[in-house]
Amino acid sequence: MTPTLTKHSALRLTSLVLGLLYSYYIIYWHEVYVAMAVHTLEEIGLDAFNVIVMKVVLGISGLLCVFIAWRLRWQYKQQRRPQIILYGLLIFTLLIGLWMTAHTLLLLEMNVELIHVPMYAILAFFLFFAFRHWTMVVLLALPIMLYDEWYQYIVLHAHYETYYSFNDVMCDVLGLAVGLLLLAILGFYPEHRRLHAIEWVYLAALSLSSLYLAWLWHKGFLIGYQADRLLHTRFVFNQLLNPAQLWQIHSYTFKEYMVLKPIMGVSIVFGSCFSLCLAGLFFRERPL
Repeated sequence: MTPTLTKHSALRLTSLVLGLLYSYYIIYWHEVYVAMAVHTLEEIGLDAFNVIVMKVVLGISGLLCVFIAWRLRWQYKQQRRPQIILYGLLIFTLLIGLWMTAHTLLLLEMNVELIHVPMYAILAFFLFFAFRHWTMVVLLALPIMLYDEWYQYIVLHAHYETYYSFNDVMCDVLGLAVGLLLLAILGFYPEHRRLHAIEWVYLAALSLSSLYLAWLWHKGFLIGYQADRLLHTRFVFNQLLNPAQLWQIHSYTFKEYMVLKPIMGVSIVFGSCFSLCLAGLFFRERPL
């Protein structure tokens, strides 16, 4: 019997392919928009650049808040979803707002790094329409986010990066959360379904990869700090001169910010991703 590709499956496959191509763009075209940002910064100066970026961020955030409030009110009036879902979306929106505020105040080196949020929000759109399942979106995006930061740390910025930035990964996760929130606000909720066989295979492969990384850490191939380096060590997460110092001063912007330590960063990133997966279970489509 010859398998047939339905229109629905074709659309999902197309969305997945576009999402993977977009991921390639995020990772390997990083230097293009960094160069654009640096050029603009040199033209107008650091202070003016930061002010402009923050004004744009606040403006877009304000518009999104108005749009979200309008959509929630519309869904409430139309009774398209149970009220508990709408209240849940309101709480989710407030939590994301607090998350973005905390990230901006504590973890941000430069305002322009908030570009990670819309970039990964767009990725969330592609992956969602491929799977219609928040858990799959998160678990497929997670390796992309981790690899993206690894590529910047080891390849693009190896000449000056001194630590693997879990701060940036958290900004990526924040963008993913924003994208999933907007999808729900627009009426695209995760499906109430079981995972398919191919999805279970992916989850098994991801679990085995995680165990392998844990083994590499245990054996000293991956280590947290330069002081713990062994002869066979291949990757050091934090090479700062004062790694025990939680707060650092950026060498260019002179902004004081918190650098997430390796264990702390892994815990917060995986905890945030797990929370998004749980939220996806709560927001699944259900009858009124």
